Parts: sequence; structure tokens; C-alpha cells
Amino acid sequence: MFYVICPTCEAHFAIPSNAVGPDRTDPWNVVQCDECNAGFDYDDEDVLSEDHSGD
Repeated sequence: MFYVICPTCEAHFAIPSNAVGPDRTDPWNVVQCDECNAGFDYDDEDVLSEDHSGD
């Protein structure tokens, strides 16, 4: 799972895998937070990944 952190309320906002990297489908990467309704953009370096391997 990929996510970004809202700069306003610090909620984790899940993003699809096609929104990351050079082949992303949306060139602007603008989202609206579900928690506080703030709109913000993000760059690839802002994207975090959650590891589900159980390690």
C-alpha cells in the first residue's frame, strides 16, 4: 500500500500504485484529505509504502 501524509492534519491518505513513479497516470498528484478536506499535492519522494511482509 502506498500513502502520503496530509500536511494539515497528518492523516495517512492511501494512493493507488499507478500514482507513483514515472508511469503515473495523473501528472499533477493532487488529492483531497478525507479527514480535514484539505487539498494538497505531493511528489514521488513524499510517497511512503507500508510493508505487509510481517517482519
